[in-house]
Amino acid sequence: WPPSCYKDLACRWPRVASVEVRQQVTPTSPLPLRCKKLTAPNAYPLMDALSRLPNLHTLRLGALDTNFRRARDFAVRLVANVARLPNLRSLDLSGSGVSQLPPSLLYACTSLTHLSLDSCRMQSLPAGLSRLSGLVHLSAANSTRLQALPESVMAHLTALTFLDVRGCKLQSLPQSLPYSLQHLSASSNRLTQLPQTLGQLRSLTHLDISDNQLRNLPSLALLKGLTRLQVGSNWTLANGSLQACLPTYMPALVVLEACGIGLKSLPSSLTCPKLEEIQLSSNDLAEVPSCLKAMSSLKSLSLDYNELNVLPDWLGGLTTLTSLDVSGNALLGLPENLGLAGLGESLLTLTAASNALLSLPFSFSRLSNLTELDLSDNKLGPLPPPVVWQLPKLNLLAMASNGLQRLDHEVGRLRLLKWLDVSDNQLEALPLQALLSSMQLEVLKISGNVLEVPDDLPLMACWPRPEAAALSGQGEAGMGSSQKLR
Repeated sequence: WPPSCYKDLACRWPRVASVEVRQQVTPTSPLPLRCKKLTAPNAYPLMDALSRLPNLHTLRLGALDTNFRRARDFAVRLVANVARLPNLRSLDLSGSGVSQLPPSLLYACTSLTHLSLDSCRMQSLPAGLSRLSGLVHLSAANSTRLQALPESVMAHLTALTFLDVRGCKLQSLPQSLPYSLQHLSASSNRLTQLPQTLGQLRSLTHLDISDNQLRNLPSLALLKGLTRLQVGSNWTLANGSLQACLPTYMPALVVLEACGIGLKSLPSSLTCPKLEEIQLSSNDLAEVPSCLKAMSSLKSLSLDYNELNVLPDWLGGLTTLTSLDVSGNALLGLPENLGLAGLGESLLTLTAASNALLSLPFSFSRLSNLTELDLSDNKLGPLPPPVVWQLPKLNLLAMASNGLQRLDHEVGRLRLLKWLDVSDNQLEALPLQALLSSMQLEVLKISGNVLEVPDDLPLMACWPRPEAAALSGQGEAGMGSSQKLR
């Protein structure tokens, strides 16, 4: 736009309340101002126009191309002019390349409630930030140069409820975290310990401290309102730390993520009546924690890559469970009553790959609503278990690496099947007529077998979904009969 447009903006839109400056046009966005390409000669007049919008309360400075010196200069000058907006409440500088906030901004915009500094270049939060006593939302996620949250700053942000500092280089969190804090995300940093005061933040509902280098955890007994707790990928965490920090009763907890922390058990007395999702992948569990039996709201359970040899019978009584992942263990079988209890109607996804399964229980056919089943890398051959063909709603079936020598014509009974993976077996033929009857099939994976192309291979041209006819890794569909496909 020419400079005259910006002057016109200030005169004709005096009541504009929200402005977003971006490099790319987003036609569906309702914001009133767009700059497709920011260049110094035409962009600088915008700053003067913004200062004439007295009602402006929201300003988003989108990701500028920080490879260009003029773009960086524009960002710095625009931020300086923000100080002339007395009613500004929300300022988003994410991706702008700003390395510091001008003191004039922090002294003038004391009414700010939301400040986003994601992917900026700051090494520390500026001291002047302590003047923003009304700040409610502060985000500096993925600011890879950020190394510190000064105590002198955080102690004055007494109204702060949301703090996101994930993906930075923080080695510690301040002791002076505000008691008003409800959401704290500090994952993917370099934290080795947490302040003991963290356990006193009674308003906290969301705590993410995953992917750090923590050795111990403070007591969380006072955090009765916690709804989401993520502590996974802290490989240095001392054995028993999680068990010691958790209270026996967590009335509001909905999600617990504790993957990859060397966990060997959970307290048997742990009670979480609202727990819907628990992730315990990549731990050292030798048995399924018995406390899960009482989790009446549980929908998703991840126990993959542990040291499980057997699954308890009570697992079939989890009547609300929709997703179960037990892959990467040493299971020889599944519970005989798996489909006889309430689980038979609720379970939608079952992943049991990379075990040592020899067969499936008869009750497996009672999993009437199962839509996704992964049995790859087991020992179910030479024929697929017959109960598999009795799952009417199945749309994904993976049985790769099972030593299968033949695929039954019964596969045609799976009318809703969209994805079939029988790769890396010992198949010499395919039941093409049965596969053709599966009108929904989109993906057929058969690489790693030794197949003879039948004389009726041209039937593949009549496949209802042509993309499924491509035999991945098996050569071209037009090869003559009796040729080997691998």
